Amino acid sequence: MRLLRRDGGIKSIDQINMNTGLLQRFKHEVLDVPTGVILITGPTGSGKTTTLYSAIDYLNRPSTKIITLEDPVEYVIDGIMQCSVDVKAGRNFEDSLKAIVRQDPDIIVLGEIRDQMSAQVAVQAALTGHKVLTTFHTEDSIGGLLRLMNMGIESFLISSTVVSILAQRLIRKICPDCRQAYMPNRRIAKLVGMDDEILKNHTFYRGTGCGTCYGTGYHGRTTLHELLILNEEVREAILEEKTSHEIRQISCESTDLLSLMEDGLYKVIHDMTTVEEVYRIAPRSLSNRSVTEICRLMGDEI
Repeated sequence: MRLLRRDGGIKSIDQINMNTGLLQRFKHEVLDVPTGVILITGPTGSGKTTTLYSAIDYLNRPSTKIITLEDPVEYVIDGIMQCSVDVKAGRNFEDSLKAIVRQDPDIIVLGEIRDQMSAQVAVQAALTGHKVLTTFHTEDSIGGLLRLMNMGIESFLISSTVVSILAQRLIRKICPDCRQAYMPNRRIAKLVGMDDEILKNHTFYRGTGCGTCYGTGYHGRTTLHELLILNEEVREAILEEKTSHEIRQISCESTDLLSLMEDGLYKVIHDMTTVEEVYRIAPRSLSNRSVTEICRLMGDEI
């Protein structure tokens, strides 16, 4: 059973807790691009659907024709055409997409890439000049590229059609009613990228447990994001079928890619969550960046 909260409505793009610098890049360098595939990735329960619908809401204008193909339709949005896959009724994925393309949409939204056929559908739709938004189950942004390759999608097709991959996780926030200063476990802090200078000079907080947070020390959740925007260097690495480590290194150097763990460190420094929570949630990624450099790339100073 999948439970969806409809009382709060669809979140706008400004309400998905993305850092201001990343949000501006996501809007102007990704969503405003006229054609190509935009992937939102993460495990089940990481908020992919919420981010997808907020992107649709941002793109939803009277002059733009948006058609979705979902299994099933999860949220109803005014002003767009939404189609539900129903194999028993004769509306399978492939035939439904052919019907959608004949209606000349500006943007096609696929609920999820589940197999090789749906991946090929997304790529072929982008090749015909459409903008395609979809979700994908992968660990991080680089993993999205590799999984497409493993599904049998040719590297030159991935290189020429994929615009961006946004990976995300949901992470718990410190309870504001029982927040107290503390010193994080030094070993865990080192493993997630904290150096001695930051540990010595910064005040860290955690929740001690109260009625508001039911004794957990956490109340509410926020999002960690990893935004990969493909440039020529990354596309060339895909064509050469380099390893995930090499593609990540090229992405970090040429596109200022910030990993999920680095975004987690940024949120620790800004007292949104704890070091232990970042260690529990974020995939491990090696980074030579200092916390100061991470904050600078996010657009502010600590």
